[in-house]
Amino acid sequence: GVSWEEAIYPLSDVGIAWVAMFLMYICFAQMAVLNVITGYFCQSAVEGAALDPDLVAQKVLAAKHMLTNRIAELFAAIDADNSGFVTLHEFEE
Repeated sequence: GVSWEEAIYPLSDVGIAWVAMFLMYICFAQMAVLNVITGYFCQSAVEGAALDPDLVAQKVLAAKHMLTNRIAELFAAIDADNSGFVTLHEFEE
């Protein structure tokens, strides 16, 4: 490829503003390319982590714990006399 110096020298003859715009363009293009590359690798990492058996097991256990707590809260609400047991009469109400 062409060296950046070789591209900037003719622009410096036209004006310093053109050199500044060229440098800003190069910086912008580099940042855009790096952003795309970083996004690709981050997406790959997230997709790979989603398939990790340990994380899947942890999510299943967390969901099970949440459902167990909700069922316990339901039976506590049904237990009107706070005896720790749900009688048939309490269940029918």
